[in-house]
Amino acid sequence: MLNKLIATSDDAGSRLDKFVLRKLENMPKSLAAKLIRTKDIKVNGLRSTADYRVQPGDNITVYGDFTEKKERQITPDALPVLYQDDHLLIINKPAGLAVQGGTGQTKSIDKITGARLTHRLDKDTSGALILAKDLQTAKAMTAMFAAGKVAKKYIAVCTGRPPENKGFIDAPLAKLGEDIVVSGQGQAARTDYQVLAAAGGISCVLAKPRTGRTHQIRVHLSSVGAPILGDKKYNKTLAQNKNRGKMNLHLHAAMVQFIHPTGKGTVKIIAPPPKHIEKTFAFMEQDYESIKNHLEND
Repeated sequence: MLNKLIATSDDAGSRLDKFVLRKLENMPKSLAAKLIRTKDIKVNGLRSTADYRVQPGDNITVYGDFTEKKERQITPDALPVLYQDDHLLIINKPAGLAVQGGTGQTKSIDKITGARLTHRLDKDTSGALILAKDLQTAKAMTAMFAAGKVAKKYIAVCTGRPPENKGFIDAPLAKLGEDIVVSGQGQAARTDYQVLAAAGGISCVLAKPRTGRTHQIRVHLSSVGAPILGDKKYNKTLAQNKNRGKMNLHLHAAMVQFIHPTGKGTVKIIAPPPKHIEKTFAFMEQDYESIKNHLEND
């Protein structure tokens, strides 16, 4: 479906992404960003960027159908389903699968499910991913994430171990080129952590992000000398370099808990770890059930 929009004097100075969202009310914010990246939103026939400032008379074309999709059930054959009702779909995202389609992505969670993203997991991170089946639920869940009302626990297997068995990392993060770095000029970021086990030069760490910055857990643990096993971007240790490209990222979104957006009770989901992390647990002679106890208890 082709949507043609013309900017007026009332729209002058608006960002392109916000202009489109205002004109096409059924479009989720994540989709607007995606369509700009994939050149499906153009200004006067040319590719543009999300921060372009709209001018009176601009012709904006948007390709896509943003009407509410008919709900459909997702079967475990398509993706591992952890929870599903009329409003929500929570899957155990496999490592290596992108959550959102875009340039160079032929397969992604949003394309497979047709559901709306409410938050992000890195492509190489596995674990619990919450999707919405309708626009109202998507907005409610996104607001809950922004307000810090969704509790999250991650399992990370690290090279080495953090300096303390239990503590927190309070270090602001900023983007530097293609990387995220600790910087006094960055956004506030805090990760609570607890070392659950250690053996053979590696450790299993329970991480609880109190903020939701890009690559937060990965950068924070690396900053205290415990980079995550398999992290090709932030693990620069010799052991990691020997196996570069051969090892999967050992970061798993293991638990999410929140009040259902309808207000009907609490949803608490535990996502079993993928096989590559299970194999590392076996190497460490670590029982997953003992780790699971930390996920179930506050």
